[in-house]
Amino acid sequence: MPNCAIKYCKNSTKKNLGNVKYFRFPKDKIVSDMWIKACGNPNVSKQSYFKAFL
Repeated sequence: MPNCAIKYCKNSTKKNLGNVKYFRFPKDKIVSDMWIKACGNPNVSKQSYFKAFL
């Protein structure tokens, strides 16, 4: 089950607490690195969240 990767976000595809849309992380390394940095979540990594959603 995909979960939100943003720091402090409690949304998931099962429990959506607002008007949230989910997107896969980009496959492009540079763009993916920018998304991961923007998440502000130190637990996000390419290995654990490559198929996760924002």
